[in-house]
Amino acid sequence: MADPGADAAGNFADFVLTIGGAHPGDRHPRGARGVAAFGSMHFAITSMTDADHRKQFFAPVIDDVERILAVRAVYLAVRDTSRTSAPTTPSG
Repeated sequence: MADPGADAAGNFADFVLTIGGAHPGDRHPRGARGVAAFGSMHFAITSMTDADHRKQFFAPVIDDVERILAVRAVYLAVRDTSRTSAPTTPSG
């Protein structure tokens, strides 16, 4: 049985995807943006006002950032030490 929206070759020639136009499917992305905006705002406000929530979500991130910065500090110290102890002219 042939699909009523397809032409004889089975192609959907009348299917048009529009972004920001008057396509009936545009209501869903707008709704999704609204839900995402509300959820983001709720997360931000809760993170600012609830210490337990902030601790649960941001403590692991802060720990990772502190570890990354410590490793970077060690790397920079080793790099600077190796630069000062290396010969400045090539030997040959």
